[in-house]
Amino acid sequence: MSPLIFFKLIWLHYKNNGLKATLRKIFKELFQQITTLNIPSFLQRGKEFDRFYSLLKEENEEILKIGILKTGGIGDAISLIPLAYGVLRKYPNAKIFAFVNSRSQLELFRAFTLFESVQTFSEKLDLSRTLQRKFIKMILKHLDIFFENQYVVRVLYNSRKLKQEKKLAQQKRITDGFFKKYGMNFDIFPLQCDRLTVLGKNQYELMAASSNLSFSEDDLNIILESKDFAKVEPFSKKRIITVHHGSDPETKITGIGRQRVYQTKNWFVERWAKVVEYLKKRGYEVIQLGVKEEIHIPGAVDMRGKTTIKEAAAFIKLADLHLDTEGGLVALAKAVRTKSLVLFGPTPIEFFGYKDNINLRAGDCHGCWWSKPDWRIRCPKGFDPPRCMDAITVELVIENLERHFSEHPPITFGVEIVDLSLFSTNLIKSNLSLLGEIYRSANLEYKGYHDHNFNERTGCYISGSANWEYIYVLKSILAAKEKEVLDAGAGRGALQVHLANCGYKVSSCDLNYSVPFHSGKDYRPAFFSEYSAKIDFKIASLYNLPYDTETFDAAYSVSAFGKLENKALALKELLRVLRKGGILVLTFDITTEAKRPIAKNGSGPEVFTEVSLKRFLNQFGMAPNPDFLKETILNSIAEIRKANIAGISEGLTVGGITLRKK
Repeated sequence: MSPLIFFKLIWLHYKNNGLKATLRKIFKELFQQITTLNIPSFLQRGKEFDRFYSLLKEENEEILKIGILKTGGIGDAISLIPLAYGVLRKYPNAKIFAFVNSRSQLELFRAFTLFESVQTFSEKLDLSRTLQRKFIKMILKHLDIFFENQYVVRVLYNSRKLKQEKKLAQQKRITDGFFKKYGMNFDIFPLQCDRLTVLGKNQYELMAASSNLSFSEDDLNIILESKDFAKVEPFSKKRIITVHHGSDPETKITGIGRQRVYQTKNWFVERWAKVVEYLKKRGYEVIQLGVKEEIHIPGAVDMRGKTTIKEAAAFIKLADLHLDTEGGLVALAKAVRTKSLVLFGPTPIEFFGYKDNINLRAGDCHGCWWSKPDWRIRCPKGFDPPRCMDAITVELVIENLERHFSEHPPITFGVEIVDLSLFSTNLIKSNLSLLGEIYRSANLEYKGYHDHNFNERTGCYISGSANWEYIYVLKSILAAKEKEVLDAGAGRGALQVHLANCGYKVSSCDLNYSVPFHSGKDYRPAFFSEYSAKIDFKIASLYNLPYDTETFDAAYSVSAFGKLENKALALKELLRVLRKGGILVLTFDITTEAKRPIAKNGSGPEVFTEVSLKRFLNQFGMAPNPDFLKETILNSIAEIRKANIAGISEGLTVGGITLRKK
């Protein structure tokens, strides 16, 4: 930071806070510079920190340890997710360590194994750019590469690693060239961010170009768990729209400090109230999300301060539309694949607008962000209220809502059962050549269809029951002649590898590719390194798949679906990403009601029975084949025991169902 900018910030702080507060700020910064002597002094302490610090000091030449950082609000934290995917595509053997502002942002990354560890900065620390650079310099001694994200991304390399690996040194020269092309605004951030729009790229395009990585806004995703939907469950049978009125209260502005929840980019509560009234007349329940300090919009169901950030995401996930001004919840809506109507004023649509949203602005006065450092709390041109937001009328918003509703009616579809089968050795024995092809694709040695098989180099595997399940899935997909395929809950299973080798366009997702461990080793880096050129891997939950609606010709899930708590929600999500006419194949453990007490052990509490499977399918208007009876299940249980299939608990068998989306 140049001396001129430093004194500008001091002057700004003095104007807004007075002499005493400014002197206190200066002394605090000096004190922090003196007391932040090591990595622990920067970060929030706790059990996760202890684990992180231990991982940081581990030596493993086969793994790249990479750090990524973005300070700011919720939207800034979410932007680390596409960046992390870009890192993994370039360095599939990497383990990623992320650094964010606060514990509430940390909630976004719960259960997200895309990251090896996510750390927050100490709540006692007022993290200035100078301190941030000091922290990066310290931690880079233990990491191989560090991505510092300020919209423009600066890539820093460990000097020791550069000397050891010529390839990495060559990559540094290339990456430095991209940063030089796009980084003219980096060192003076955030005072001249308006210059970013001159580059003609949105925020994700600029991040990707300046870091020489491959990613986009389509990589936005968060992990949603069944428990995150508990508060939205009472609204699940209603048509809902979510709305937010405010700004991230955790956002700080250098020289000003912690902000109020309303900024110049926000609209007006009385105008939101008229929009809510219009939506209610159309039959919608309007849910207001946000923090408790924000003003309640009359007519909206008040959920301010009553949800975690992931519970808010679950509301948005089930909404037909999200309404907001530009900010973090708009990024959250994109991460759960819900369209937003977004009002823009000081911040530019060209930089912050998502391509699939309804992005609105009005008048000829807009895009003045960072034309003055205090733009968030007062209009840089002196208008009160800000002219850019005042130009957006209720009529303009309702007109665009009307157009959206007429052009995008609610999506409806049906489902039909194509096939429902249980384990039988006949299916395997009549398709041994097909099974052999799967084994060869994954470089696995076939030792019989009863056992597990594991590749010690890549971590790819076939479990005992998968010998039947893979044949069942593959025959359904081959019969439908589909080419764009999703493997949901894929793990490091061999079927996705075989389909990719056969020319299918394969997308793969799972909560954790490290499981199962083998001999205590994490095979995720080896598996990604081997197959990421052929398969698009995503870390994802079946409750929130990171793909647009109607993306795939076929989808399948081997052994994962049956163990989910909320199967109905997961099935709706799988059908959402499937094109009409597409095939969905699910395999699962199943038992009888009588045998459930002994079958439960080792298979989870959600294992299907003849009763629960019929009840589940009836929810979607499907009736199982009448031949699918308790006696059939018992016969299959006996057959799978006789075949001595590894990994199948007593009292269980496996089944498969093929569905077609109508």
